Formats: sequence, structure tokens, C-alpha cells
Amino acid sequence: VTGVQTCALPIWGLYAAGDCAAGVGGAWGACTSGLLIGDTVSDYINGVEEPVIDEAQVANAYEKLMAPTKVTDGTMPMELEVSLRHICERYIGAIKSEGKLREGIRRFEDIKETFLPQLMAPNPHYMMRAMEARNILELTELHLYGCFNRKETRGQYVRVDYPEVDHTRDNYITINRMVDGRSVVERAFAPGLKPEYEEALKKA
Repeated sequence: VTGVQTCALPIWGLYAAGDCAAGVGGAWGACTSGLLIGDTVSDYINGVEEPVIDEAQVANAYEKLMAPTKVTDGTMPMELEVSLRHICERYIGAIKSEGKLREGIRRFEDIKETFLPQLMAPNPHYMMRAMEARNILELTELHLYGCFNRKETRGQYVRVDYPEVDHTRDNYITINRMVDGRSVVERAFAPGLKPEYEEALKKA
């Protein structure tokens, strides 16, 4: 089996590598997947055009990265991360309700407005931790607003204030993404399975 077949994703040119993608086991899984991809990724690279770089996107990312280095008396990354994890554990747990979610959103927005601008990174190590905390903040926002907009109970997703299945959501997927720093929740019809998966499902 070639490296492309082993680690390639449906998006051509994108690969899944590392200890998480290659299964448990730590470094050996990461090294193995890297070697498999390295054997064949050059075939892909040699056949594609030069990428078009969005300079504005790069500048925006650089500004976010460097912002914590300019704060001298602010919030350490772990302080922000712990606060966000507390919100996730308390307000977006296994049992959800509109009241809990509204309170979680209120507390989240307060933390985002007050402490994100104060995020501090006194050295390069904390720059990494600051970016991790920012990523966790965005995931918390997506999670909160995604749950708030899903007003049903289905499978392991439980809303005590909406105990029934919302059949208008059947065969739909929820797309939750960040746009200009804010969570946007959309709904789209779920694509069908690839023919080979349909056949495998019939045989199962």
C-alpha cells in the first residue's frame, strides 16, 4: 500500500499524519506515517501549481500571534484556558438546557471581551500556549452556539427543554464556523455516501 493511499484524505493533497492519525503508540506512529507519506508526496508536489498566498490572511494570523507579546500585565494562557474549560464542563455537559446555555454564553462573552485582549506571552513558549488558549476559546464559542441552536434530543445529545427529535433536521448536518471572529451556525443537506460505501453498507 502506498503512502498516498495510506494517509491521504478526500481533499487531494491533504494528508493525515502523526501519532493521533496513525493510532496510539506515540512517536513510532508519527514516524511511520511520515515515512509513508514522504515516499509518494513528491509525486503530488511536482504536479501542482504554485499556491496563491492570501497576504491579508497571513498578516492577520501574524497579528494574532504577536499580540500577546505586547501585553506586559495581563492574563496568562493557562488562566484563560481553565476558565474556558470550566464553562464547557458546567454549561455544555451531557444534559443541556436553554437556561444553562444562555448563562454559559453570557459568561463566555464576558471572558472573551475582558480577558482575550489581555492574553499575555512573556516568551516564545507562552506564545504557543497563548495560541492554544485562543483556539480553545474559538472551539468553546462554536460549541456553545452550536448547542444553543440545536433544539432537540437525539441519540446522546440531550436537551431537557426539547426532549423530542426535531425531524426537520433529518438528513441535515450543522455547519458551525467562525466568520470575522464570530460563530455562524448554518444547516446543509447531508451528502450521500460514496458508491463503494453504499455497497459496503448493504453487505453489512
